[in-house]
This record gives sequence, structure tokens and C-alpha cells, in this order.
Amino acid sequence: MTDKTAKKRTKHDLTVLYVEDDDVTRVSLVNFLERNVTVLHVAHNGMEGLSLFETSKPDLIITDIRMPVMDGLAMSKAIKEKNKSTPIIVTTSHNDVHLLLSAIDIGIDKYIVKPIKFEQLGAAINSCANSLYQERQIRQLNEDLRQNNKRLSEKTLYLDSILRSSSDVGIVAMDLDFCIRYFSPAAEKLLGVKIERAMGFPIPELFQKSGLKPSFLDEAAALITEDSDYTFPFTTKVEDISYLLECRLSGIWERKSELAGFVLTVHDITERHNREELIKASLREKEVLLREVHHRVKNNMQIISSLMRLQARYIDDEKLVAIFKDSENRIKSMALVHEKLYKTNDMARIDFAAYVKSLTYGLYSSYSIHGSVSLNVDIGDVTLGIDTAIPCGLIINELISNSLKYAFTSGERGEVSVSLRETEDGFFELIVKDTGAGIPESIDFRNSESLGLQLVVSLSEDQLHGKISLNRDNGTAFTIKFKEFTNNHFEQTPPAQ
Repeated sequence: MTDKTAKKRTKHDLTVLYVEDDDVTRVSLVNFLERNVTVLHVAHNGMEGLSLFETSKPDLIITDIRMPVMDGLAMSKAIKEKNKSTPIIVTTSHNDVHLLLSAIDIGIDKYIVKPIKFEQLGAAINSCANSLYQERQIRQLNEDLRQNNKRLSEKTLYLDSILRSSSDVGIVAMDLDFCIRYFSPAAEKLLGVKIERAMGFPIPELFQKSGLKPSFLDEAAALITEDSDYTFPFTTKVEDISYLLECRLSGIWERKSELAGFVLTVHDITERHNREELIKASLREKEVLLREVHHRVKNNMQIISSLMRLQARYIDDEKLVAIFKDSENRIKSMALVHEKLYKTNDMARIDFAAYVKSLTYGLYSSYSIHGSVSLNVDIGDVTLGIDTAIPCGLIINELISNSLKYAFTSGERGEVSVSLRETEDGFFELIVKDTGAGIPESIDFRNSESLGLQLVVSLSEDQLHGKISLNRDNGTAFTIKFKEFTNNHFEQTPPAQ
């Protein structure tokens, strides 16, 4: 085929916002997008993209996920909060199940893994464009219906003239008694009812065969207003082909906000539903693999712990034995996190109260504490991600170990307590204290020669990015104030002193 006879590619009548920080990828995709859309705006990070969204009002957004200043998911979440109907396509070179789950929670429409194939991106743009064109038609239709004071039959003729070519969305117009006044060819195909048999009949009769009660449209109609519709799923079978439909009931409003009838739009979402089921199946498979990873990590750590315990039996130096024992307890505290994640339904977060109880009871058993020193764990319904739970567990392990070894003389009674609460400013406050002898004033815990205290300070400030303080009144009380990691990025707002 020569250039003269070849058909030119038709640009989509869309305004597109493209956000990408990588120069090579951006140049390549900008050239492709300029050939396929009428207006293109380009941003280099999420913050710039959010600003352009406010000014350019794009029809479609294509964005990378990992970017400086503000990442693509944070930008997408802010945009969806402003306008949840704006379609967003995300691209990423990280095939991360947690990123995918976050994208689904935000409401991302398409998810493309890099390197990006132009055919794949073009198909995604075509799909979003078709949905936008249909939404524009429906919005235009409703606007025309609101402004039109003619009889419902005249409106039906208008509907028939602009929607007969639509094959993806079925349109049914009804009067106030739900009698059908217009029935599009697409509705005929999706609902399996001939136009001549539908016209003039009440639409509830068409749905009764699928088990919907006759009064469901009356109940739905009572919920709609000029600004809100009622959406419900519907399954039908036509010529041995099953369709999963999304039905939306809207009102036809006259100029004086008087309800004149109803419009039912029927959209075939079978393919979308099947894709979602495939994604869910893939996520379940990845969850099984992730659970196995946690299980194996836990087992390997337990093997290391057992080897250290066996090795310590051949050491006569009590100081070396104590070092081995401390290291063994640190490994156990990390292995316990993986064990809890392996056994829970939520692979991303851990029940921190249950974890701390298991950890502290294990320490009591390790140091052979029998009744003279009581333990109090005050942690409510708190769950933490693994990146926060592990350093917290190590901190608790070090501080309780110090209390059990040094705070109380043999047979002395006392109490060791651990508490965690969330403050009003969104931070967590972890307190580990005992009623023992206390750390002498001469010891600076930030510059101590003790490896345990060095770990506590390092974990608190470098890992949790928090603030640590010591109260020597009535024993020893360490307080660590920190904020949890969010979406793999830490909010660097320092806690109040």
C-alpha cells in the first residue's frame, strides 16, 4: 500500500496530561502521543502534574509511578479525590503486587508494565477514549433532555437519531410509570428483547426473569436526584452468551426540576469483570508465593538462632555466652515478624499487640524470670507494616532484655511494661519502662558503650526517623515517638519535642 492510498491515523479528540521523570521514556512517548491526541501537556513529576491538572483540565492522564517530589500514586489519589471520573493510566517498571493493590484502591483505570509497547498503550488510550466519548454522549443527552420541554415521544425520536449507531451502551427511555418509550438496538442485543416487544411495556417485566423483585425500580427511583443516579449490576443470557451488565438509572428533568421520566443505560462490563477476576487470581497466586517467602525466612532465621544456641554451649566465657544469647534474641524478634505475617490473612501488616506479647513472653522464658518481675503489655488494636514492626520489635527486645538483666536484683519484685498508642497528631508513641534501679545519671544513653543502647538509638532515629527520650524517675522509661512509613515513603515531619 502506498502512502497516497494508506489511511491516515485519526487523532483522538482528547486533552492528555503525561507525567514522566525519565527523559528517554518521556521523549519516546511524547512523539507517540502527539500523533494520537489533539492536545498534550507534559510534566516531569507528580507535583507539576497536579498543578497542570488544575489548569488544563485533561480528559486522560498517563503517569509513571516512581518519581521525585511526588510519586504517581500520590498524584493520582489527589486527582481522584477532586474528580474520580478522570481516567488514569499508570506505567511502571516495578511489577510490585503492593503497588498494584494501591493502584486498584485509588481507582486507577489501566496498569501498564514497562517497557511500554506502543500497541498496548494505544489500545489503552482507545479504550479510555471510547468510554469518554460515550460519557460525553450521555451527558449531552441528559443536558438536551433537561432543556427540552417537548413531549416524551419527541425526545424519543431525538434519542433514536443519535444513539442508533451505539453498539456498546444500551439506552432505554421510560415514562414515570416505567413504560418503555425508547429502546435502542444495543439494548435489544444486551437484554435479549426485541424492540417491538419492549415498546410500551413496563420495564420491570424484563428484569423479573432474572430474579429482581418488581418493586426494585421504584426503590431505585426514590434515591435518584438531578445530581445523582442509581447503579446496579445485572446478568443476562442471550443466545447462549452470558453478559454482565452495569445498569444506571437516571432521571429526565424538566426546566423546573420536575421529573418527567427515566433513562436506563446498560453497559456491557463482562470483559472488564473477566480482567478483574484474572487480576484477583494473579494476586492470590502472588500472595501464596509471598506467604511462602515469609515462611522460609522465618525458618532460616530459626535455624540461625538454633545454631547460635548450640554454639554457645561450647563456650565457657560467660560474657561471650551473653553476647550469643543477645544476638539469638534479636534474630528471634525478627523471625517472629515473619512468622506472624505467614499466619495472618493480611500479608502487609502485623497485629502488633499479639507480636509484642509473643516477643516479651519469649524473653521472660529466655532469662528464666518466674513471678518476681511482672509484665504489662498495653497495646490496643494496632497494626504495623513490616518496615516499622521489625525495628520496633528490636527496640523492645533490647530494652526489655536490659531491664531483665540489670534493673532488678535476684528475687526483687518489680514491673516491666510496654505500651503503644497513636497520638492526636498522627504519630505513634512507644514506651518501654521498668520500676527497677534505673540507669545512673552518669551514663549518657546516646553515647553508651552498650551495643544494645546503641542499637536502640540507631533504630529509633535512623530506621523509624523518630525521637527518643529517657525518664529516670521511679526506674527507667524510654519513649520513642515516630510516624509509620506510608507507600514506601516516609513523611519527614519531625514529631513534637
